[in-house]
Amino acid sequence: MLKVECPPLPTNLRAYLDRQQARANPWKSLAGSKPAREVKHALVEAFHHKCGYCERIEAQTVDHFVPQTDLQARWDWENFVLACDVCQSKKLGRQPQDVQGRQMVNPRHDEPLHFLYFDFETGAVTPMPTSEETLARGRITTQLLGFDQRAALQDERRRRFLEVIGCILRIVQPQSPQDAAIAWDQLVDHLKAEAPYLGMIRQFVLKPNRYTPLLETLREARPDFDALIAYWCLPLD
Repeated sequence: MLKVECPPLPTNLRAYLDRQQARANPWKSLAGSKPAREVKHALVEAFHHKCGYCERIEAQTVDHFVPQTDLQARWDWENFVLACDVCQSKKLGRQPQDVQGRQMVNPRHDEPLHFLYFDFETGAVTPMPTSEETLARGRITTQLLGFDQRAALQDERRRRFLEVIGCILRIVQPQSPQDAAIAWDQLVDHLKAEAPYLGMIRQFVLKPNRYTPLLETLREARPDFDALIAYWCLPLD
C-alpha cells in the first residue's frame, strides 16, 4: 500500500459530484455520463491503474472508503479509492474500523508504513507493533482486506521484491558492462509508478533493513537511483 495524493478535481467535475450529493442520487459506479467517466478516469490516473489497497495492477472498481450508505460519503471525491475486485468485495459495505472506532489505513490520507510492515522473506503484510494505535489500525486493515489469507498475493509481492533485488545485484556485481546496463533497464521497469507492490520497495528504501548495505552500494554505482524513484517514494511523514 502506498499513500496516494489525488489532485483536486476540475471545477466542473466537483460541481457534478456536488449535484449528485445534493440530490442524494443513487450510486452508478461513475460509468454513466461523461462527467462521471471523467471523475473515474481522474481516480484511475491518480492511482496509476493499481488497487489502492493491495497494489495489484489493472484495478477498475471505485471503492467507497466509508461505505456509501453514509450519504455524505457517497459522492465525496475524498472518499473514493481505486480497488481491485477482491479488495472491494472483502470490504464492501463494512465499516472500515474496529469496535473501538480505530480506522483502517486509508491510502488517500495515511502513511501506510506507520501501520503496516512488509515481510521481505514471505511477502506478507502485518500490523506494525510500534504502539497500541498502530497495531490496532494495522490489524483492522489486514483483517478487513484479508491480507493474511491471500497466499497468491503474498507470493506475487515476494517475487517482485526478489526480482528487484536480483536486478540490483547484477548492477553492483555485473558479469559484464552490458549485463549491468540490461539489469538497470529492468530495474527502471520494475520501479515505474504504475508497477505493482511498490509499498514493499518503499519500505526497503526508507527503513533500515538487512538489504540497506546493498542499497548504498547501488547508490554509489548509480547516483541517479533516487531520482528514478522520487515521484512515488516520498519521505516518511
